[in-house]
Amino acid sequence: MLRGLRAASFATVAAALACATLMSACSIITEPQQYVSPGSSTTPAGGGPGLGAGGATGGTGTETSVPATFAVIAGVRSGLNDKPTAATDVTLGGFTVTGELRLWAAWTLPVRGQYVAGSQSNGISVFGVPQDTNDEFALWSSALTAGQPSPWRRTPVPQVPAWAGAVMSDTDLIAIASDTADHLGSDVSLLDLNQPTAWRSASVSLLTPRITTSVVLCGGYLFVVGGETRPEQNSKAIAAVESAPVTAQGLGNFASSADLQSGGHPLTRVDASVACTAKRIYVMGGDTEVYQTAGSVTVLSGAIQADGSVSAWEDEPALPYTVDDAASVVTGDYLVVAGGINAARLDTVAFAKLDAEGHVVTWRSEGNPKLPAGVQKASAVALAQP
Repeated sequence: MLRGLRAASFATVAAALACATLMSACSIITEPQQYVSPGSSTTPAGGGPGLGAGGATGGTGTETSVPATFAVIAGVRSGLNDKPTAATDVTLGGFTVTGELRLWAAWTLPVRGQYVAGSQSNGISVFGVPQDTNDEFALWSSALTAGQPSPWRRTPVPQVPAWAGAVMSDTDLIAIASDTADHLGSDVSLLDLNQPTAWRSASVSLLTPRITTSVVLCGGYLFVVGGETRPEQNSKAIAAVESAPVTAQGLGNFASSADLQSGGHPLTRVDASVACTAKRIYVMGGDTEVYQTAGSVTVLSGAIQADGSVSAWEDEPALPYTVDDAASVVTGDYLVVAGGINAARLDTVAFAKLDAEGHVVTWRSEGNPKLPAGVQKASAVALAQP
């Protein structure tokens, strides 16, 4: 799931592309830095840094190797005097044949910053605003070979204004403008990944302008879910959902889906976690009003129709705890929710098995391994399997 950050000055994206694919002028910045989560093995088993049997605290098992199927990356964690500071953690996760969650030591980002991330068959990329450097914006990428990360590489990218959220197709970054005081948040822009030298207009606009929103790419369609709008300068959460097809030229026109609802009643949502398969989209947690961080346990799902719309929303089994601003991803037949915030930033990871129709069977969080630290606004990405 990818969503806009309030008052953010960078586009959020989901992708992973090796640096050589993006730009020949990329430079190697640093070697991957391994860390070890509590209880993790430091001896690779089956490839990858720290991919040992047993995983992190909270798990047991006899498997000698569990493939990494997802990663949780960066985010915001508590710093000195609880002032937010950026995380650099990259944590790998996977499931045993008996359905036990494992989290492993991975590697760190080279520079702290406000990032979002994505993955492809050849690695992981993050995009955002680095801290403690002179970079305005940068795209960092690390290739994975047999589970081993390559040194991080940096590609400079053009400066962008505030954005409500963004995602990546196979060829472009797709960014939705934030509805700021001097800019209406309905325009959509694209950045060519092969030649990331200038943004271009997608020549399409959202039906409902938004300050922030939750954005995800599902089966060739870009979904924009809920978020925050500001009619007459008064911010409020909304339930509106719309989608647009991803085309060779960029994007087709946006069309409305059914508004979010739970128990037959409209449900506004801001800072929700959104994930999907090619056939079903999930909306988890979040708040009903802006500037809240209490979160919720609500989980909705909607079947994606042939035209890329959702005609109705269904209530799924509730999350085991309230959460706002969490990372989420579907990997195989598991739905994973990691980190987030309620009374404090969370280091917890919950997951649910999905049935043949994509519905949640039951959630599990008790006894699961934890992230290295509590973190919100992290990214979770599925990793391609060999």
